[in-house]
Amino acid sequence: TDSYAVKGKALLKKEGISTQYLVQDAERSTLIKTRIITSLQPMLRFDEGTTADIGSATAGRLQEKIAIAYANCDAVLIADYGKGVLSPAILNALRSLKVVQDKMIAVDSKRITLFSTLNPVLVKPNYEETIKLLSLPFYHSNRKDQLKPYGKQLTKLCQSGIIALTLDCEGSLIFQNGELICTISAPPVINKHVSGAGDTYISASLLAL
Repeated sequence: TDSYAVKGKALLKKEGISTQYLVQDAERSTLIKTRIITSLQPMLRFDEGTTADIGSATAGRLQEKIAIAYANCDAVLIADYGKGVLSPAILNALRSLKVVQDKMIAVDSKRITLFSTLNPVLVKPNYEETIKLLSLPFYHSNRKDQLKPYGKQLTKLCQSGIIALTLDCEGSLIFQNGELICTISAPPVINKHVSGAGDTYISASLLAL
């Protein structure tokens, strides 16, 4: 337990947020993101902390916590930052839980196809993740037109009922069962402090379902 872990836990308690599902690992360093931001936009970000897959002992304790939370929730949001927590053991545990009790699962991940066997109800790839997945060239503009034809291909790869494809300042494309059902514009803002924007987007979307 490092100083960041102690501070993070204290901040959660201060806001009245339960810490009962936290799992501590003395062999890992807490993940920290340090951002340098101007008045207009983020400039740099420095990441610190352990990113290797969690060990078997920690995975076992986390699986126990997940099983309790899963039994008492209406839906599951998986925010995978590729920092070692969602190891193969944890993913297998989630699959097993879903087989026993099917629940809505939403996924936000840079490794989005890794979760296709969960058949998520919603996934939220961004532009860079999508063109990498589809082996497409990078466009600086007209991204909506570039990606509108790929709903069926994305659905097949992700095995998700709904795909909310976010395109930065161009907004979003929403596909359902492979068909484009909605385009959403992004209103211009002066101070683009976008930390946590993706988490907010997919959380609100899952709540709406």
